Amino acid sequence: MGKQMGVLIGFMAVLLVSAGCHKKDENQLDKALSTVQLGAQQGVNALQNMVADTKVDYQKSTQQKLDQVSASIDDLKKKAETADGQAQAGLRQSVTDLQKQRDDLQAKLDSLKNSTADAWKDMTSGIDQSLGDLQKASDRAAAQFSGGKK
Repeated sequence: MGKQMGVLIGFMAVLLVSAGCHKKDENQLDKALSTVQLGAQQGVNALQNMVADTKVDYQKSTQQKLDQVSASIDDLKKKAETADGQAQAGLRQSVTDLQKQRDDLQAKLDSLKNSTADAWKDMTSGIDQSLGDLQKASDRAAAQFSGGKK
């Protein structure tokens, strides 16, 4: 019985040691998992910051383009006031239409500022299309003014 008791005590010692190793391994695994989670969170944060920076850059760039077109519209409005009769009426209507397009585009750009990181990407194509349309319409109105002035 002494021999069996020695084997039993030895077996229990092995179990305790292996249980301790598992606990140590669990602690190491928990530390490694925490490190991976922290690294992943930092990666997500960096990506969110990059998207936010891109969004801000897009907003600034688009606002600058809109401001340029807006200055052209204001210039056309001043020129329309000095145009002759029928040309003046046509230019005033063009300016009114351009101002509405500009205001609609400004509203879209303003709503972009409050959009989520996912939503703003979807909005950019519509804003780009509206800005292109506004620029073309402004160019046509300027050409109309040049043609009406002759």
